[in-house]
Amino acid sequence: MSITATPHPRRSVLKAVIEEARNRARRRRTRYTLVAVLVVATAMGTYFSTHRGGGGGAPSAARSLQRIDIVPSAKPRTNGALTIMDLQANAKHEGPPGWYSISTVDKLGRLHKLARCSVHVRWCGEVESIDWSPDGRSLAFAVISISMRNPFNGVHVLNLQTGRDVQILKAGQHGEYDWPSLDWSPDGKRLAYAANGGIAVINADGSSRELLRSPKDRFDRAPSWSPDGAWIAFASSGPQEYPGIWAMRADGSERRQLVRSGAAPAWSPDGSRIAFHAPRAQIEFVSPNGKLLSPRPPFRAGASVGIDGSPVWSPDGKNIAMSSRRYGTYVMNADGTELERLTPHAVGVSIGQPPRPAWRPVP
Repeated sequence: MSITATPHPRRSVLKAVIEEARNRARRRRTRYTLVAVLVVATAMGTYFSTHRGGGGGAPSAARSLQRIDIVPSAKPRTNGALTIMDLQANAKHEGPPGWYSISTVDKLGRLHKLARCSVHVRWCGEVESIDWSPDGRSLAFAVISISMRNPFNGVHVLNLQTGRDVQILKAGQHGEYDWPSLDWSPDGKRLAYAANGGIAVINADGSSRELLRSPKDRFDRAPSWSPDGAWIAFASSGPQEYPGIWAMRADGSERRQLVRSGAAPAWSPDGSRIAFHAPRAQIEFVSPNGKLLSPRPPFRAGASVGIDGSPVWSPDGKNIAMSSRRYGTYVMNADGTELERLTPHAVGVSIGQPPRPAWRPVP
């Protein structure tokens, strides 16, 4: 007589639980492997598109100087119209087909496209930073592409009177592939820009580029000229160090720290104050000699106003605009009062810093 052992109920349940756990672990490993492969593939695609595609497909001389269509600016709120980098113009966040993703904002918060792409292509890259010339006749902007080849990657100067779009810097030139911030000199002859962790100055026609060398292991960005053109305020950080606000002479000498923690400085038109993005996620002010200021007279102590964003002064110094991917675009009086949202749109593709709008002076 043979006897067949009957499995113990608890052992059967335990065995089933163990087997199910093993199956879940195998499924998790499979999912993680697929995700890892996808991440690596995406990263490689981004690298080769940005560092090889953007630099390798340099535009011809004919494309570097093109006449493009200009749309009249929107009705100004103060001085000229406020300009933003608008990337929610279509579902793909690439801007409207055939246009640079640059819009002016009217007093009702409505967006108005500003300029078509060169040679009327349907897509000419993402705009990373913008700034108006002091006379309001030219707009400097930087174009990048993250996932595909694009011959328009670089720094452009667009003359709104002639419609000429001149690409003064191309991707790969000087080893540069993105330009997260630009600022015109007060005389309108030069541009200061950030790239590769440093700040450079170049003539508006693309000649005489000069790198303002920083100490080893420091990362400089967000330049802002003083109204007399003698100094440049900027944000700088070192290894394991939060960014702070610094100033240096226009030739890169006499670097000095103004604020230990802060980003995106903007020198006021009268030269008396520098607005900056504070660690407390609002706007604060500092004097050129490093004294924290209140936004209201008698300007004795530090205080935060506005929103979490990078500040830009109106040409007459009476208002400050700020943009934030989270909150949109706001305008307030220079003393922090009457904060008003103009548009909820996300703006810019700036990498590593909040995007900054630009305010056009009246020509």
